[in-house]
Amino acid sequence: MGSLACEHAAEHEHQIGQAVEVLRQRRAQGLLGMRGPHAAFRPAAYRAGHMCGGSSSPAARQHEILERRQGCVELIGFGFQRVNMLRIDQAVFGHGQFAAQVEQFLLYAFEYRLQRRGQGMAAQDADAAIELIHVTDGLYAWVAFGKPPISGDACFAGVTRAGGEFAQSIAHSALMYSFNFAGRLRMLIGVPKEIKVHEYRVGLTPGSVRELCNHGHQVIVQRDAGTAIGLLDEDYQRAGARLVDDAKSVFEQADMVVKVKEPQLSECAMLSAGQLLFTYLHLAPDPAQTDALLKSRCTAVAYETVTDGRGGLPLLSPMSEVAGRMSIQAGAHCLEMEQGGRGMLLGGVAGVAAADVVILGGGVVGTNAARMAMGMEARVTVLDRSLRRLGELDNQFGPTLNTIFATADAVEKYVLSADLVVGAVLLPGAAAPKLVTREMVAAMRPGSVLVDVSIDQGGCFETSRATTHADPTYIVDEVVHYCVANMPGAVARTSTFALNNATLPYAVALANHGWREAMRRDSNLAAGLNVHDGQITCPPVAEALGRTSALTLEQAIAG
Repeated sequence: MGSLACEHAAEHEHQIGQAVEVLRQRRAQGLLGMRGPHAAFRPAAYRAGHMCGGSSSPAARQHEILERRQGCVELIGFGFQRVNMLRIDQAVFGHGQFAAQVEQFLLYAFEYRLQRRGQGMAAQDADAAIELIHVTDGLYAWVAFGKPPISGDACFAGVTRAGGEFAQSIAHSALMYSFNFAGRLRMLIGVPKEIKVHEYRVGLTPGSVRELCNHGHQVIVQRDAGTAIGLLDEDYQRAGARLVDDAKSVFEQADMVVKVKEPQLSECAMLSAGQLLFTYLHLAPDPAQTDALLKSRCTAVAYETVTDGRGGLPLLSPMSEVAGRMSIQAGAHCLEMEQGGRGMLLGGVAGVAAADVVILGGGVVGTNAARMAMGMEARVTVLDRSLRRLGELDNQFGPTLNTIFATADAVEKYVLSADLVVGAVLLPGAAAPKLVTREMVAAMRPGSVLVDVSIDQGGCFETSRATTHADPTYIVDEVVHYCVANMPGAVARTSTFALNNATLPYAVALANHGWREAMRRDSNLAAGLNVHDGQITCPPVAEALGRTSALTLEQAIAG
């Protein structure tokens, strides 16, 4: 076996030398794991075309796989470790931490081989190399064909049987560079800087980065991603992140991209097939973004449709709290004369009536809006279609809050008498219902104000259209409309920390287990899957957009 190993090694010695040089250069330039040419260590069989082609029948496909394995140059060790270089070149070297780890692992093995060249091979090491096939074959089967990784116990058992410096060193490297002993994935997570107008929130705080790094993952963060809210680049570096200069570098390298707001079209263009996106999406009113995500063939998980065991929306809730409280601040400001309002102080003063505030929806947004409005001594009415929820609000706030069951007649009556109306309705994943018609708006008091917190899902007023913090209001029929689509972005520091408190456990689960396994374990997280491999997987989104999908959520998760 030793002589055969030497023959194999000698046959490819020049190629191994080239591979070492390429990998050393890439390591020196910080390029390990990034896309690039790897022709220096493609096997001769690959270059000759034996790795190409695509058979359709299962039997032919299996034969093709076996031929690929046999045809691969046996680069690692002494010529006995088979690596499917086509799969590695196209997929593993595509992007991400695992790619960098495999490249580092290959470099380690190549350098070891060159170090031993001409020194002779100890029988123990030769035997160990043969035995190590059984130890590392599971690892490379996973790399090449997507099979489950070999277990840590099996690795230890194989190394114990094999012994030898080479076996122990390479097995240890394979485990340390590729898996932990439970077979958990190591993922590279990317955080780009938000580019929506006046959006200063950031997907991960330094504390969240540190937590992910403690789980064995790598994190890259675009420079100045959090600088505007006091989260400095140095804070991220101390937490274990690596800084990159631009969003393109984040999207090219990351296995999972963590954002706050829905990706803009320029960001969608940088997503790639199989890449995981974890952020707010709000696809129902946004066919352009939906089409761009479908075209990218990425896997997109939306914060706003992840559920919990009580039927709540835990990743939407913190921003709903912020938006509910801000809606009253914004509405009070819009009631001022300079903003086009009626010139009313929300709470009035002694001897002067307070403003009438009507809130459509008694969920998280509505509850927080009511709390703020009552705190400012306005007269507050909440309308909702859930008697249970109205009862909870009545018990919580007592006689200071007026609770009304929502019918078309009740909505019209209270909207027309209001000084400030807050739209706070939500159908998870779907477009918001239009509760206030254009005719109602035209009949409202001149200078009254509409604040549409539902605008992310299309808005609940017929006259609503999305605005930005740079130009937040417009007037229709003498009624001021405030329809900023990212309201919590105005208090970006508070919002970032509140959001991270909610999203971090899910980000860790996705990174630790991969999205499919994480969703198999947690059906509430699975509800967040909106897009996968060019298909819509969330029925309310598909219905809102008038689309059909051939891929169900269950089919996507099953693979």
